[in-house]
Amino acid sequence: MNEKIPYLEWRNRTRIEVPEIHRIGEDLLLIEDYKIKEEYSEPFKLDITTAIIYEEGSVDMRINMREYHITAPAMVVMMTNQTFQYIPTDSQPKVKAIVLSNKVFEGLFNDTHLPAVLYRSFYDNPVLELNEDNRYVLNLFYDMMHGLVKAPTGEYRIEAAKHLILTVFYGYMVKENNSNHIDDEPRNRATDLSDAFLELLRSDFRISRDVGHYADQLFVTPKYLSRCIKEVTGRTATEWIDSYVVNESKALLASTRLTIQQVSDQLGFLSTALFGKYFKRVEGITPSAYRKSRKG
Repeated sequence: MNEKIPYLEWRNRTRIEVPEIHRIGEDLLLIEDYKIKEEYSEPFKLDITTAIIYEEGSVDMRINMREYHITAPAMVVMMTNQTFQYIPTDSQPKVKAIVLSNKVFEGLFNDTHLPAVLYRSFYDNPVLELNEDNRYVLNLFYDMMHGLVKAPTGEYRIEAAKHLILTVFYGYMVKENNSNHIDDEPRNRATDLSDAFLELLRSDFRISRDVGHYADQLFVTPKYLSRCIKEVTGRTATEWIDSYVVNESKALLASTRLTIQQVSDQLGFLSTALFGKYFKRVEGITPSAYRKSRKG
């Protein structure tokens, strides 16, 4: 089922909190002293692209169910259709953010024929650690964006912003391609299998909740797969599957206007009743009760 997900207006909600001197219409917003809201401790679907620059402190988050510990200085890029979730801590890092509408972000690729590999690079590697050099460049970029925002009105501002953003994107990709991704930790069959399972799970959790499905794809038995996953991660394969399905469910329930039936369909359940039983088994409450609690 490829029905378009009707996201809540996260961009508009953000716009309300950003004065006009810090944005170009609703297409580009600059947020300083960005505050992590308590509501983001639950998973949400994004309808915007956001680059968050961490200047001080640290934070833990999940992006598409992959956990990251981010320590400043760093930049995190989260794109439309991704699921993100802050993991609550006592710290409140100092950050600023650049928010792009879909119109601007998609225009980057349409107007320049940007290779798909660039998009994929950001999608798979959303966290960029900053050294002194690229931190200086990034701050310069942010200041230039500020200058564009404060300039007299005109369409050129968006076009100029696109070119600046592309410059940062290309710089990011050069950094990723030049890093050899050398892993000094010893690897074994269980580690490799665990990594392969989690990568497969990210793409297949909406179509199968059966450990056997993943074992077949990886050419091992379900028992052997489960043992390896438990050994490496401390969680069973079933627990990982449940976590992915329920977090996606919570993101859709909390940040879209899909009906519970539509959420059930998105996740491949044969009926709303089966979805409700599954969700309650894992989360302890029904999908409708969870949605109601998020609105309260």
